[in-house]
Amino acid sequence: MTVVARLVPGTSNALAIIRREVRNVDPKLALRDAEKLEDTVTRSVGPATFYLTLLAVFAGIAVTLAVVGLYGVVSYLVSRRTREIGIRIALGAKATDVVRLVLAQGVRPVGIGVVVGLLGSHWGTRVLSSLLYNVSPQDVATLAVTTFLLLGVASLAILLPARRASRVAPTEALRAE
Repeated sequence: MTVVARLVPGTSNALAIIRREVRNVDPKLALRDAEKLEDTVTRSVGPATFYLTLLAVFAGIAVTLAVVGLYGVVSYLVSRRTREIGIRIALGAKATDVVRLVLAQGVRPVGIGVVVGLLGSHWGTRVLSSLLYNVSPQDVATLAVTTFLLLGVASLAILLPARRASRVAPTEALRAE
């Protein structure tokens, strides 16, 4: 038998009061495993909360590493093509043309990564569905928001080197190598 008691907030020594009332009803009745409901709930959802927190931390680290890596790769590619970019600017290319060129090179791997990530999330929902509560594993809104957030962060990581490339002085680019 399980008994749940609702107490007035701030009741001190509630367990002693409950034990006394149970003894008043039946002195032979044993009261065992008495605990607060919030402790029971915390104990039952504790492992899932821990795993989901750990998953969120690792996801944050993965996104940070991906953005830093993408920024580094695009910056490296821009630095390797400084002479070419300088020649393009000397021949009349506008800053927007250079930014578009660098963005096109950076967006391709991001697009591939988004497609692979969405496929991986579709596969991974089977594994994580046991940890979800009141959320559909195929939640379209969550996938859309996450995808657009990642696309925005990736675009920013690509845009910074692209803007730097558009400001290359043709004379300095030709002297660099």
